[in-house]
Amino acid sequence: MNKKIPVTIFSGFLGSGKTTIILGLIDYLQSIGEQVVYIKNELGSMDIDAEIVRSKKIESKKILNGCIYHTLLGPLNTAINDLIDKSNPDRIIIETAGTDKTENKIELGSVIDGNPRLIRDGLVTVIDVVNFQGYKYLDDYTRDQANFIDLVVFNKVEQVDEARKRIVVGYIREFNERSPIVEAPNGKLDPQLAFGMNILSKKNHDKTKKSDHINTFSFTSDKVFDIGKLEKVFANFPKNVIRFKGYIKTTLGIQIINGVYKRFDWFPVTKDCKIDKTQLIIVGYEVKNDYAQITKLLDACTV
Repeated sequence: MNKKIPVTIFSGFLGSGKTTIILGLIDYLQSIGEQVVYIKNELGSMDIDAEIVRSKKIESKKILNGCIYHTLLGPLNTAINDLIDKSNPDRIIIETAGTDKTENKIELGSVIDGNPRLIRDGLVTVIDVVNFQGYKYLDDYTRDQANFIDLVVFNKVEQVDEARKRIVVGYIREFNERSPIVEAPNGKLDPQLAFGMNILSKKNHDKTKKSDHINTFSFTSDKVFDIGKLEKVFANFPKNVIRFKGYIKTTLGIQIINGVYKRFDWFPVTKDCKIDKTQLIIVGYEVKNDYAQITKLLDACTV
């Protein structure tokens, strides 16, 4: 099969710090040899980040004067397909413009899901904890949009105290009770949280970053697993598990699993894959403390 390219979408209001976080993640991806395409939706006629992006020597596409969600979904797919043909990327990152009236996350996610060349790796929303005052529109539409998010990232956390963080958590939980909330101190987000596909080994991209209690462990096995049993386990993983990803030896052969909290997807490996056993990585808050519990759950899923 032809490889499907993972797409990560970053949303969030203007000024929340999306671009800073994304550029830091691009540095990491380049350090592990991944070819990245970055699609950025800008309001206005000037792309102020163009020079920064060019300096990183990545393929990029800027969509100006418009809204990705409502008016540019067709052109967005065209832009993606053109960049795939030109650059053969390992990963695509999309940054949305970040205004209340353009936040149709479900529609954008559906466009990605509908493109046979792509895999939706996750939808991340960035929150400026200094200035965020809750959702403007308190209705079911807002609730549906909020619950489509895979990961909530608190940015600018170094500028506030714990009391302020708790207030912002309250705002988020009014409409989103399920998505994990993580922090990006000084605009740096752990790549293990941001990305699923292909990021199967931890590389310390910033040795100075303070501990955020996020850690990982690996699970390996030569046994064959039952997919139905595994799906029940994945759907009931401990709440501190944020991502799980890797290769699993199943009754249907080696399959790739890509999970973000309670959402997960299966797809087959490429023909040249040489993996012949289960290699799974679990990421989350102090998940090493749950190693025995999680491995027991997984071991119970063998045929």
